[in-house]
Amino acid sequence: MLMKYKTGGVSVLVVLDRRRQKKNGLYPVKIEVVFRGVQKYYPTGQDLSIDCWQTLGTKRRHPPESYFDIQDSFDHIKNEVKTLVSRGVFSISALDTALGLKENDSLQQLLGRKMNTAYENGRINSYYRYRSSLRALNRFVKTPVPLRSVTPLWLKTYQQFLQNEGKSGTTVNIYLSAVKAVVSESIRLGMLRQENNPFGFGKYMVPPSASRHIALSDSQIARLIAYRGTETEEKYRDLWLFSYLCNGINFRDMLFLKYGNIAGGEIYFTRSKTSMSGKMQRVVRSVLTTRMERIIVRWGNPYTGNPDTYIFRYAHGGESEQEKINLVRRVDYLCNRTLRHIAAKLGIPRLTVYSARHSFATVLQRKGIDVSLISECLGHSSLTTTRNYLSGPDEKMRRKMAELLTRTGE
Repeated sequence: MLMKYKTGGVSVLVVLDRRRQKKNGLYPVKIEVVFRGVQKYYPTGQDLSIDCWQTLGTKRRHPPESYFDIQDSFDHIKNEVKTLVSRGVFSISALDTALGLKENDSLQQLLGRKMNTAYENGRINSYYRYRSSLRALNRFVKTPVPLRSVTPLWLKTYQQFLQNEGKSGTTVNIYLSAVKAVVSESIRLGMLRQENNPFGFGKYMVPPSASRHIALSDSQIARLIAYRGTETEEKYRDLWLFSYLCNGINFRDMLFLKYGNIAGGEIYFTRSKTSMSGKMQRVVRSVLTTRMERIIVRWGNPYTGNPDTYIFRYAHGGESEQEKINLVRRVDYLCNRTLRHIAAKLGIPRLTVYSARHSFATVLQRKGIDVSLISECLGHSSLTTTRNYLSGPDEKMRRKMAELLTRTGE
């Protein structure tokens, strides 16, 4: 059995409905709920062959995307069952109501449910994305939006509203992807017919996230290192430099580094992003340079021999997942705000906490380091991901290339 849950006389399990084979030879995967001898099946929107079904529940390093879609549907129904049972009001009809299997649900209600489900499952970043998406939608319209009113024209109008607000391409992508997610789930749960789906080829396509390669040159980084300002400015400048020097480590991983991560003059860590995605974890190694040691002495906790002591003075241990994310978001915000002022004073491109990672990759590339080595240092599993971090040739190199072109045939 792939997934199952039981509480208060109610059973929830994932089944392959072999009663009806589809024309493509596959069978629908459904969520079966059993209560007092009554069974009800809820669609997941996924179809599998018998062979694929038999291997889906086995431990695999890279499960197929369908596995996560099925798990999302299962978790959603399981959480509603748990809530109804805890209140002592469970029935199949009550579950149908809780799942929102009715045509008059608004887009706002559906986004709110996705937001709450993400919070209950500990996916705090997803919770914030759905919350921001819901707030943006409420700015766009003041009344509930029926699901059937979400048409390609409506989506294009909403996109234009977000762009007029000055939202970046990345933000527009996030907000409209949230709408697409709830529409897709509504189709899986039978609330909306597939032919009424406003998304897809020839209908509405979510605009791609804007890819901004923000990287400093080595000369600009030298100016940043030489910068002298207030204590706050130098603190956040140094955090940026530590991230840059530590293989472009993201702030989430950096703020939770411990002295136990240091051995043999190097820092060892695994990326939290990789561990949470279920992908194979790769240990990233970074040489602990003299400048990094000075930053630790100035802004870090003193080392008392306890390997569990955090290097920097932010985490205290025992934080919940939400508290960790809130901590990182707060430090990111303060650092970005300070870096923006420093960049303006120095006349260099706008700095963010993410530009440290892009700068690490780009500087090494321009120094002639092979992309495969840079990829390993970043902890990436593919060179394609690494290339997305690279800013390409700088102005000096572009001018040299242009000169080479003009010499052709001379």
